[in-house]
Amino acid sequence: MHIRIRGLRGCGRGAVALVVGAVAFMAAGAGSASAVRSCPHVSFGLFGPLTGTSATYGQTGLQAAKLAISEFKKRHPQCHVTIVQYDSQGDPAPAPGLARSAIQNSNVVAIDGPSFTGESQAADPIFNAAGMPTVTASATNASLSQQGWKVFHRTVVNDGQEGPAEGKYLVKYLHYKRIAVIDNGQAYGKGLGDDVRAEVVKLGATVVDSESIDATATDYSSTVTRIAAAKPDVVYCGCLDPEAGRLLKQLRTAGSTVPFSGGAGLDVTAFIAEAGGANAAQGTVVGSGGSDPSFSASGRAFLAKWKSTYGSPPGLYAVEYFNAANAILNGIAAGKTSRSALNAYIGSEHFQGPTGPVQFTAQGNIRSAKVNFYTINNGKFVYKTTLTSG
Repeated sequence: MHIRIRGLRGCGRGAVALVVGAVAFMAAGAGSASAVRSCPHVSFGLFGPLTGTSATYGQTGLQAAKLAISEFKKRHPQCHVTIVQYDSQGDPAPAPGLARSAIQNSNVVAIDGPSFTGESQAADPIFNAAGMPTVTASATNASLSQQGWKVFHRTVVNDGQEGPAEGKYLVKYLHYKRIAVIDNGQAYGKGLGDDVRAEVVKLGATVVDSESIDATATDYSSTVTRIAAAKPDVVYCGCLDPEAGRLLKQLRTAGSTVPFSGGAGLDVTAFIAEAGGANAAQGTVVGSGGSDPSFSASGRAFLAKWKSTYGSPPGLYAVEYFNAANAILNGIAAGKTSRSALNAYIGSEHFQGPTGPVQFTAQGNIRSAKVNFYTINNGKFVYKTTLTSG
């Protein structure tokens, strides 16, 4: 059994493997090895929730970008690249204004983000019209790559890949037949929930309760009552950790022992606290398209480098954020400092990240689509298996 050590769960592997891996991942993530003769000062935008209830994602993205730039400067000391921060607070409402501000800054040649699906839906049409390349590490709704945007790229597995894998795991591996599927009513959660609903029905299981909850609400008693009446074998929540934690806590307070599950939005230790602690979260099944650095020497080296830089392990999607920043930086190192040239470079590049190769399809999706599954046991995420999704 592999005990998970990725991200917020901490790390604790052999020092020799970490040192060897450190050399491997820093070299592998370098992208173009050639130094450019002329490297004008350029910037890329970091677009996401840097403050607010979802700030964990934006701050992880910012730390990853700073780490990538630090390593970039060691390889290309003649290049000066800075980050311009665009704080969306995870809300689609300010996203168009932030996007217009970014495109009006001629020094900004690419966007690292947007972080979430809703803000991507609001901002990406503006970026596309302006020819501004974007690389998101955490906006997972499958439809984002189906809009015909020529500037869209993402380093993370999308919901159309993750959702079916999670539905398959519940039905084929855990043998659940009656499934309640709840979502948070937002672009991320609703899309993921719908993908799970479709897959479990396809595989012959029954969705006995299907509803959307208000992600900002504090009282889910009506949903708890409906779940109890439906008598599901398991509850799947297409949610982020705050609302999923509140729902699970209220289920357990009401005396329900129904198994609980969810996607990458639950893939943080904060979910355990929000659910009421280790006892409440015990047995929760979590599927995640986020890379697990603990699986390889180069990934463990990434964890060690992060911890030595910031003093604590990284959050969810740290590798994906690091890859997104490097996708941009590699193009700058290759001399592609106009938006159009950089966009073309990103679309065609292929480089080695801390956990494997990074390459984009014609629609901007990451080519690798592996979903890892974990069970929470005694307050820790315990690795169970990995499924490959189309």
